Amino acid sequence: MSVVNPFVLREPLQEAGQALPAVDAPVAQGPTLLSAIRAYDHRPFRIISHECENGKVFNCAFFDNATDMAEYKQWFIANALTEGGAFHEPLSTAFANKADMPTPQDWLWGNGKVVLSDTRFGEYQLGMAVRYSRMTFRDAAAKEQAQKVALTAAFEQRIAKGMHDAGVSYFGRLVMSGDDGNEWISASRYGSIDDAHRGTAAVQQVLAAELAQWFVSYESLVGRAVRVLEM
Repeated sequence: MSVVNPFVLREPLQEAGQALPAVDAPVAQGPTLLSAIRAYDHRPFRIISHECENGKVFNCAFFDNATDMAEYKQWFIANALTEGGAFHEPLSTAFANKADMPTPQDWLWGNGKVVLSDTRFGEYQLGMAVRYSRMTFRDAAAKEQAQKVALTAAFEQRIAKGMHDAGVSYFGRLVMSGDDGNEWISASRYGSIDDAHRGTAAVQQVLAAELAQWFVSYESLVGRAVRVLEM
C-alpha cells in the first residue's frame, strides 16, 4: 500500500468524469499516464482517490505484493516525476503551480509493506472516509509489546466497542509494517469524515495508555473517498 502526500489540483476536483487526480492529464501523442499505468505489468490492483477537508487530494494504491510496489515506484518516478520522463510534462499541468509538483523525495506520505492485521469488511464506497496513520515506535521493546497486544482479536474488539459506544460507523482497519522497520502504517475505514474524527477521538480515549507507551509519534491523514478505480 502506498499513500501519496496531499496536493492541490489546478482545477477543483470533479467527482464525475475525472478518473484520478493528476494521472489522467492528456498527452499530445500517445496514452495518458492512467492508461500507461493500466498497461504496466506491475500496476496496483486498486487506486483510491481521496479529498481532504482543506480541498487537497491524494491517492492510495494497493498492490498484490512488495515486488509490484517496488517496481511501480521506480517506473512512476522515472516516467512521471523525473524531468524528461514521458509523462512528466503532462502531469505537471495538473497542478495549480508547477512548482508544487512532487519530487521523487516528497511524493509519498507512507508505504505499508507487510500485512500484520486486516479486519476490514464490506466494499469501499464513495463518500466513506479513510484515516491513514503512521506510527513510530519508541524502541524495540515497545514494538515487541505492541505486536503481542495490538494485533489480536481482543484489541480489535476494544476498538470496535469504542466506536460503537461513540455511535461511529466503523468498517475495520488494515495494519502494515512500514518502510522503516520501526513504524506501522494503518488504514481505518469510516462511514464519513465526521465518523473518522469522532472515531479518532474514541480511539485516543480508549487506547490512550497504550498509544503513549508504544509510539513516539502518531501522524494521521484523513480523506473522503471520491473515486475507487479497479485496475
